[in-house]
Amino acid sequence: ILGIIHMENNLVKGVFSQNRAEILKVLSSQIAVSINNASMYTQIKQLNQDLEKEVEKRTIELQSTIVDMKAEVEGHKQTQKKLYESTTSMRNLLNNASQGFLIFGEDLLVDQEYSLECQNIFGCEIGNRKFSDLMFHSNDSDKRELFETIVDLIFKEQDNNKIEVYMRLLTKEKLLNNKYINFDYK
Repeated sequence: ILGIIHMENNLVKGVFSQNRAEILKVLSSQIAVSINNASMYTQIKQLNQDLEKEVEKRTIELQSTIVDMKAEVEGHKQTQKKLYESTTSMRNLLNNASQGFLIFGEDLLVDQEYSLECQNIFGCEIGNRKFSDLMFHSNDSDKRELFETIVDLIFKEQDNNKIEVYMRLLTKEKLLNNKYINFDYK
């Protein structure tokens, strides 16, 4: 029930005939629909205002997040630039030291970063090549096996004294490409 229509007339009898009552019913239902529509319009208007406020709030949050992310990206770019400069500087230092510097892991594969002098020493590109293969040719299989065993022991050992003893067993000097090369392991 949205409302009540009360009609009263004490002056004239029969003013409210059946026809007029029917017209009042139709009018009252139209009035009810209009009141309902007005109420829904007010609710929709309020929901739109609430939605606009929420969109505005989220937009501000998003803009703040974008600013933060841009600052973070810029920080990463600066770090990357410094790392590149540092790496370039280190590479230049190693390449101009007239010594070969390289790194290999437990798998004996030489890292991609090594000094250019290593190419002169070994006579080839050495990145991702097994260090023991570079040191010992196929006719030195016993020496290669011994070297690989010692390196394996070094990587698995926890006791620094034993590691030091094993390091002394590694090849210190070798003739490669008609040059005697001294090796120092760290």
